[in-house]
Amino acid sequence: MKKASWLFKVRVYEYAVASNHLHLLVKGPDRESIQNFFRVFAGHTAQRILKLCPLGPVAGGAFPHPIGCKKNQRKFWGFLIYSRVVTWGHEYSAVRRYIERNTLEALNLIAYRPRTAKRGENKYANSS
Repeated sequence: MKKASWLFKVRVYEYAVASNHLHLLVKGPDRESIQNFFRVFAGHTAQRILKLCPLGPVAGGAFPHPIGCKKNQRKFWGFLIYSRVVTWGHEYSAVRRYIERNTLEALNLIAYRPRTAKRGENKYANSS
């Protein structure tokens, strides 16, 4: 993450590692830099984990692959990235609290609280 953020001049404000996904709160100089950061970070993360753990369940719903499979047949990430733009101030603070809460839940320091956003509501607004 540090190498990719330095390479593309993206600042990582907050992150959380959950059992099957990541949360990142980042700021970059432009859209292309942020896209490149996510592409490189996701690729390097997958390569490193697949090298360390070639068998077994993988994140995001992807299926395990046999040890002898070709590189282009391997799949690590089960879903595409979900991203959204947030404004400074209230939205930024709400997303930061949401990510911090995910970290505490992943570490079992606080109880998991399901979040369901009603249509048209900001799902981050009530996370504290």
